[in-house]
Amino acid sequence: MERLKAYLKENYRSLLGSFLLALILWVSISSEKMYTTQIRLPLKVGLAGDSLTLVRKIPEFITLRVKGTGRMLFSLNFRDKNIYLNIPDIKKTRLIDLSEQKENLHFPAENGMEILSVISPRRILLEVDKKIERRLPVRVVHSIQTVPGYLFVSQSVKPDTVRVSGPQKLVLPLKAIHTDSIIKKEAKYPFTSKVRLLSPRPGIIFVTPQKGQVTTTIEPIVERTLYNVPIKLVNIPKGLQAVAEPAMISVRVKGGETRITNLTNDEITVIFDYKLSFHKGVMEYPMQIVTPADITWLEVVPQKFVLQLIQKGNTL
Repeated sequence: MERLKAYLKENYRSLLGSFLLALILWVSISSEKMYTTQIRLPLKVGLAGDSLTLVRKIPEFITLRVKGTGRMLFSLNFRDKNIYLNIPDIKKTRLIDLSEQKENLHFPAENGMEILSVISPRRILLEVDKKIERRLPVRVVHSIQTVPGYLFVSQSVKPDTVRVSGPQKLVLPLKAIHTDSIIKKEAKYPFTSKVRLLSPRPGIIFVTPQKGQVTTTIEPIVERTLYNVPIKLVNIPKGLQAVAEPAMISVRVKGGETRITNLTNDEITVIFDYKLSFHKGVMEYPMQIVTPADITWLEVVPQKFVLQLIQKGNTL
């Protein structure tokens, strides 16, 4: 036993070399031997030119019985593994019998393998349509909750439009492309999110680019009083002159810090509609306050005004 160990230790290099040579010889001989086997590979469809495209997905894989050398089969591990079905003459939706399309089934590169038969699927429906391309806006999907005292103000997305291509019947009705959902709880500060721009029909409708960035603005809620906001009197009957006393009021509002800081008086509308609100014998009236969607009004001072109506020099 000790003599064997000593022999192996002294001669391991030559023994290893002999083994490798024998292995190479065996591989060389066996790789040229012909084999018939079953393989399962991804199936791709090639249409004539770029004017047509698929409307629905085809089966993802195809199972074939093939014949080839061991070397040919082994080469599948290092090449594009797809099987391509090329039907250049297809112009409309057709049911294709794959068992009759062996001559149109191709490996990505010529490797000498022979396709003997199609095992599955035996038939596929190729529904085609004109391929079109449009630019569509991006819509952000989100669920954002702020901590008390803070406000979700706005979001901006880059890019704000994307290129969308696919079958005409599916692309034309689209209004926008949506992001995956941004979920944030107890938000207090602005933040940026990486998002995917989602295809409504993956593999059929293609969106370029596929990723974007969303900037979300969160601000503290602040309050501010705007002074000298005029009261607008509308729908006053002909022949009457209307006067509001006081003519201007103060409006206290709240909103995001930046928005409130830059808010101006002419963005706040104070209205009295004679047609809707006038009552004979009543002189004091509340006002209707109209603010932008991102502004909330809290209080007005005074809460009512005195309406004076003048006709032919008389006060009614």
